[in-house]
Amino acid sequence: MNEKQFIPILKETRRAIYAEFEKWSNATYRPKKMDDVNSKIYDAIHAIDELVREIQESEEESPMMKQYRELKAKHPDAILLFRCGDFYESWEDDAKVCAHVLGITLTENRSGKRMAGFPHHALDIYLPKLVRAGYRIAICDQLEAPKKVVKRGITNSKDHRIMRTTSLPISCWAAEDIPAIKGENLGYEALTNAELLSIIIGSGTQDCNAVETSRIILNQCGNNLAQLAKASPQDLATVRGLGKVKVSRILACMELGKRRESEPQDVKPELSTATRVYNHYRMRLCDLDHEEFWVSYLNTNYRLIKDVRISIGGITETAVDVRVIMREAVLCNATIIVCVHNHPSGRLSPSKYDDQLTTSIKNASQTMRIHFQDHVIVTDGAYYSYHKNGKI
Repeated sequence: MNEKQFIPILKETRRAIYAEFEKWSNATYRPKKMDDVNSKIYDAIHAIDELVREIQESEEESPMMKQYRELKAKHPDAILLFRCGDFYESWEDDAKVCAHVLGITLTENRSGKRMAGFPHHALDIYLPKLVRAGYRIAICDQLEAPKKVVKRGITNSKDHRIMRTTSLPISCWAAEDIPAIKGENLGYEALTNAELLSIIIGSGTQDCNAVETSRIILNQCGNNLAQLAKASPQDLATVRGLGKVKVSRILACMELGKRRESEPQDVKPELSTATRVYNHYRMRLCDLDHEEFWVSYLNTNYRLIKDVRISIGGITETAVDVRVIMREAVLCNATIIVCVHNHPSGRLSPSKYDDQLTTSIKNASQTMRIHFQDHVIVTDGAYYSYHKNGKI
């Protein structure tokens, strides 16, 4: 008995298996273990179909594969799902994508062609996964009853033909809607995760802009940044339009986020007393041969926001503009200020000008509702505090 004589036996076996499967699929009660059994039945039916096709193929390419290659040539940028009996099949590069995205088995036929397929009635389960991964899909259905050479074509049915709608390029958007400009104007905290990710990847594809591509990436990760951080380069590469460079950008940003979490907290010094203020400025001011006037801007917990040098003067005095002190306080949202200047001569007592300046700063602070904590004069080894001496 030659190979072709086995075909009727194989087909009869297939019909019997499929009939039994249909009976269980339509049953009201289904044992839990039937899901595993169904999976094995799929594999058995698929193996029988493939064996029959391989036996029918001659040394030359079969008419079915010629149909496939003709349709694939018309849709080179799409994943072609080719209907063969009760299965949708894909070959070569399309099969690799389907196997990875859908989690189905990648096999080879006798001629060495890679292939992957799934039952036709599971189309509604698998198709959305491919679409969410960003791929264009072309579905080839049988257009007539089975016979030796079946007529096939890309179906135009709304339910079966999935072609991603071309999205408007970001460069054509209103300026205030472009993520990078929106971030500059409103702050990056105002952007959605997809908009932030679009800035990282930079661009999308011809049919799908960067924001839409970012939405596909996030959707594939369950719209969960923690899952995105765990994604491998191979996982991200399944999204259409993501090459090695864009994948590297995403993974690098995720790694920076992880490292930021492990960094020690930058604890700012507390300057609630004159002694702490003196220790903070001593090494900076005690050895200078000229006067400098500094202001420490603090938050409500007396934690330092920033130090600002307001002016540099001569040996005996320095000119200070009170308006500059107040402006800096407003810009950094400070609620408390501490003024500090040095006396290169080593004299601890304040001058008449120091007293007048302190009064001016106190009056301006009261007007601006900013707490003027102290004015400290620093020398080499000692300090004078207006607050300690009851002058503020």
